[in-house]
Amino acid sequence: MKKNILLHKILAVFCDLIIAGVLLCTFALFHHVIPQKGNTENAISIPKPTASIPAFSLPDINTPQVHTPTISATITSSATDTISATPKATATFPYTAEKTSDLTTPSATPTARQTDAETPEPTVVQTPSVIQTENSYRSNNVVVNMRTEQTGSGKSIVTYHIADIYVTNVECLRSAFAEQTYGENYAQSVLNQDKENNAIVAISGDSYGLSDTGVVLRNGILYKFDNTGSDICVLYYDGRMETLSPGEYTKESLVAGGAYQVWNFGPGLLDESGRAKTIFNADKYITKSHPRASIGYYAPGHYVFVLVDGRQTGYSTGMTLSELAKLYEDLGCSAAYNLDGGISAVMTFNDSVYSHPANTRNVSDIIYIGEI
Repeated sequence: MKKNILLHKILAVFCDLIIAGVLLCTFALFHHVIPQKGNTENAISIPKPTASIPAFSLPDINTPQVHTPTISATITSSATDTISATPKATATFPYTAEKTSDLTTPSATPTARQTDAETPEPTVVQTPSVIQTENSYRSNNVVVNMRTEQTGSGKSIVTYHIADIYVTNVECLRSAFAEQTYGENYAQSVLNQDKENNAIVAISGDSYGLSDTGVVLRNGILYKFDNTGSDICVLYYDGRMETLSPGEYTKESLVAGGAYQVWNFGPGLLDESGRAKTIFNADKYITKSHPRASIGYYAPGHYVFVLVDGRQTGYSTGMTLSELAKLYEDLGCSAAYNLDGGISAVMTFNDSVYSHPANTRNVSDIIYIGEI
């Protein structure tokens, strides 16, 4: 009799465990796997300025200059892929990351760059309004100059990619959702999102789809506003960009200020005077060395994407937040912001992967430059 009672108790506990497991799996399936459209009924369209959106100037094509960080670095550049800014240092770059055409894992080491004597003339694609090369793009509305730089040596070597960007209209700088849909668990490769949105250059975004809280404001539409402990990055319709800490903004201030984009990952990297921060609003794990995706700001109409490769011994270890912040200070940016990194960090250009990721995953969103 006692054995039967004990057996019944064991069976009851076993059944309870099975039911609990099924419920947990069902919750996880719906919450983390199955795509679910977000609520857009309460989305707010941010009013554009009553005056027309300001037009910004592009750099003179006849007087390009190279803007180089003060840290010891090696540079990929050519006569066509230079940017307008005061140079701080220069160096040659004999070694470049192999550009991949999709998001499969690239070869273990980059290929050696040809010497100047061996380097063929760059391929130039030119239309009445667009001049495009392997490392540059210029139209009536957009100028993008790409380069790859390297610093350190041995186990401390770091390789990163810079997209220097000028636009005449802030609406050339956009965000996109995976599957063109706002919601949870939608994800695509950065390259596929690049192609679907006709991007000139793109980077992985803030992975809004992985967070239950925060601010989601994209292309002038506020989808969600929840209190968050993270710094945010705000791009305004007038072309200004700034990073804000919790308590420095409200829903009303973003709407009234004419916010055009808000990204929510962080942290901010520079203080109000453009100096590298030494204390960051981030978990300790985030501060360590990782692959990085990030965005920086010089002045209205002039922005920069920085993508740091990492976790590849002998090619690139990644950057800590302190190293990334110092890079942006050396570049001369007024504001800079860390986006989702790790295996999310990818940069694309000319419809191919420009960075050299060790591994990748699909992401919920991208930040990109496109024609208007």
